[in-house]
Amino acid sequence: MSAEKILATKEDYYKDSRSISFSSRKVFSRCETLYEDIFVNKTYEEPEYDYFTYGKLVDAMVSEPEGFIADNFVRVERKIKPEDALKFENEIKVLQQEISEKTEQMATKMREKKAAIEAKINNLIELNPGELAPKTADKLKKLREEYDGVTPDKTLEKGVAGRIEQVAVIQGSLDTIKELADKIQVTNSIWINAEETALAIKSHPSFSNIEFNEATSQQIFRSNRNGVPRKGKLDHLKLSPSLTRFYSIYAAGQMSLEELQERIRRDVHTEDLWAIITDIKTCRDIAGLEPYNKHYRGQLGFYQDLVSDTLLIPKDKIRCRILAADKLNNDWKKCELFEYSQESLDEHKNDV
Repeated sequence: MSAEKILATKEDYYKDSRSISFSSRKVFSRCETLYEDIFVNKTYEEPEYDYFTYGKLVDAMVSEPEGFIADNFVRVERKIKPEDALKFENEIKVLQQEISEKTEQMATKMREKKAAIEAKINNLIELNPGELAPKTADKLKKLREEYDGVTPDKTLEKGVAGRIEQVAVIQGSLDTIKELADKIQVTNSIWINAEETALAIKSHPSFSNIEFNEATSQQIFRSNRNGVPRKGKLDHLKLSPSLTRFYSIYAAGQMSLEELQERIRRDVHTEDLWAIITDIKTCRDIAGLEPYNKHYRGQLGFYQDLVSDTLLIPKDKIRCRILAADKLNNDWKKCELFEYSQESLDEHKNDV
């Protein structure tokens, strides 16, 4: 087993199709073809289900730096599919054509109506040369007032106005698609729920001892076990002060992996070789959660191997735990901290 150079950015992490993650390993165990389509060939993307979006947003609200949410998430009334852009553009073209046709119909009807009134005015003047009698003059005045007061056809006018409103709405959707780019769309109800869950996590007594920064939050690791390259992104990693001193330089790209491991071997005492991995979890209901299930133990064990390979820490010195909160729409969401023994982790370390 060997550690590899840390992936420089999150973009590099997601583009890396050579290494397997815990989630991709699960897909591989279900279907090799699906694994190739998603992670190797990248010809298929699994749907972004609401529960997955919710979990990502809670993670970001708890562990990511300021500005990350604005750069990666957008709050919407309803989700819009980027592939709908062409459909929206075609709908706008059809509506604009209808607006043009109905506007021309209105203009034609107004011209015809005015022409008919003008003909009556000219006919009245021709039949009554010289000074007009009072009744004739009054009739002529009314005809001229009628001519000046000709207005567009109400039905056509309403049809044009309605289509203009439709264009504005659809154009808004198109603008939103452009604004979204690669951002994750989150509906209002999910956003509010995620905020409440994130608050429950931040209100837990243990949270005050968890510091999120560039050397602890969303840390990316890679290693090679039995010829299989692996990768993982940890919600939070706490290291001993001695390890933190060197790891921070490494994470900032100012030290190679070889240099890091050499400094650990030479300058870090055995008693300072320790770490704590904390994974943020959401579940339907904390009261009904089985925290020591196979999935959680397998995932934490996977992360433990990555950290052990990279930082040369004995596995039994890497504590693993989850900070889980529920997402039920109750008055006060609950959060609990669960820690795992080494025995429970080793039991479900599945190799690929």
